[in-house]
Amino acid sequence: GIKEASGNLEQCMRIAAGKPQDFLLISGDDLMTKALYGIGGVGVISVLANALPETFHKLCHGTESESREAAFSLLEINDLMYKEGNPVGIKNLLCHLGICDDQVRLPMLRASMELNQLIKAAAQKFK
Repeated sequence: GIKEASGNLEQCMRIAAGKPQDFLLISGDDLMTKALYGIGGVGVISVLANALPETFHKLCHGTESESREAAFSLLEINDLMYKEGNPVGIKNLLCHLGICDDQVRLPMLRASMELNQLIKAAAQKFK
């Protein structure tokens, strides 16, 4: 199988079109997950699902309108997750949601004050 996180739908389609039956196409790009399901993807290795499982469940398994609404609600916060490297963004979001501390292992550092404020503001609509 492959965790496909290129963000390139055409590349994903080429993989799906040419893969053997028992080869797993797994989304590694949260916002591309529904599109990958549509072309034969079978799962996701997600960042945002850790903090927003209900929203992410709707994105993957909701009605068409629920899925679209969930995807659009994640647009702003998704980019913030990667501004200073993974898992810095998701740990900061989890902290703002009261789930855990935002401590990360060296050599990474906690989110900068600027990123912290952006994530805090974006997280408000999910509380």
